[in-house]
Amino acid sequence: MPQAHLVDASGFDFSWSPDGDKLAYAFVQDLSQPIVQVEVIDAASGQIETTLDRLTSASLDWRSDGSLCVHESDKIHLLDGATNTTLEIAGTDHTWSSDGTHLAYVATGVDQISTIWIADALGRHAQPIAQGLGPVWSPDGKRVAFWSGACMDSSCRKGQPLQAAKLLIFDTTRNAAVTRARSEDLLKSGHNNLDLARRGIVIGDIAWSPDGTMLAVTLAQEGSSAVLLVLNADDGAIRARVAVNTEASRTEWDWIGLSLRQAWSPDSRYVSFRVMSGATWYGESGAVVVLDTRTGQHISLPCAGEWAWQSSGQWLAVPQRPSGVLLVTPDLSEMQWLNTPASYSVAWRPGS
Repeated sequence: MPQAHLVDASGFDFSWSPDGDKLAYAFVQDLSQPIVQVEVIDAASGQIETTLDRLTSASLDWRSDGSLCVHESDKIHLLDGATNTTLEIAGTDHTWSSDGTHLAYVATGVDQISTIWIADALGRHAQPIAQGLGPVWSPDGKRVAFWSGACMDSSCRKGQPLQAAKLLIFDTTRNAAVTRARSEDLLKSGHNNLDLARRGIVIGDIAWSPDGTMLAVTLAQEGSSAVLLVLNADDGAIRARVAVNTEASRTEWDWIGLSLRQAWSPDSRYVSFRVMSGATWYGESGAVVVLDTRTGQHISLPCAGEWAWQSSGQWLAVPQRPSGVLLVTPDLSEMQWLNTPASYSVAWRPGS
C-alpha cells in the first residue's frame, strides 16, 4: 500500500523532477505582499538548491531533460539546474514535445488575437501555425491539438459564443492542420445539459490520452453543467461523455470543468476532470469525476483541489476537506485514507 511522507512547505504549487530527486514548489511568504517565490529542494536532504523570487504568479512543470519551467502570466522562466542559468521566453501556454526538441506557445498581439507558434526547445526559429489557444503536444511529439476559430481573443473565457470554435490537430510531419471537431457539434452531441440559447459557455483544456489515440475536452456553462467529451484523435468521433450539474457562483464559474491536469490514467482507460458545485474552487463541494472510456460509466469523488494518478495507474490520490488524502482505485474496489494536514494539491513521486 502507498505510504505518505510529509514535507514542511507552505506552497500553493509543487512539482517533482522526472527522476524524483528534486521537488520544486511555489509559495507566498507574506500574504500582505503577494510576491511569489519558487524554490527547488533536494528530496533526500531537504536542502534548497535554487531560488527564484519577485514573480507575479507561478505554475510549475519539468522538462524531460530535467530543467524546470516556471510559468508567469506573460512569459516563462526556464531554469537549468546543471548550469545554474535562467532563460526567459515570452508568451503563454508553453508546452514542449515529448522529446524536448520543440516548443509550442501562444503569443497575443496588440489586436488581442492569439496565435500559436512552434519553435525549437529554447524558443528560437519560431513559426506561426494558426490562430488559436491551448496547444497540447501528442505523446509521440508529432502533433499539436488546439482550439481555433471564434472566441480567440482575451474575452474568450468570459461567455462569448462558441458556435464557430474548432478543435484542430496540426501535424508537424505534414506541416498542415485538420479539423477534428466543431464546438457546435459538440454542444449538440446530446445529454450535455448545456443551454445553447444562453451565454456563458466556455471551452476548457485539451488532454491527449497516453497512447495518443484519444482527446479529452471540456465544455462548461455558468451555473449549469460541466461536460467531459472523449474523442477519437483520428476522426473526431465521440467515444464517451459525461455531464455533471454545477451550481457555481457568478464570480467563479469560469473554473468549472476546465481542469484536466493529471487527467488520464497511464493505461489510457480512465479520464478525470475537476468540477466545482459550490462557492469556492478549493472547498468541500468540489468533486473529481472519473470516466471509464470503455464502458461509459463514471464515478464522482469529493475533491478539495488538484488530484493525481499514481504512475502505475493503480491508485488515484484525491485531497479532502478539512484534511487528509483519499487513495482509491478507479473501480472503487480498494480505498485507503492518509491522515495528512489540509492539502490543496497532491503529487506522486516518480516511480512510487
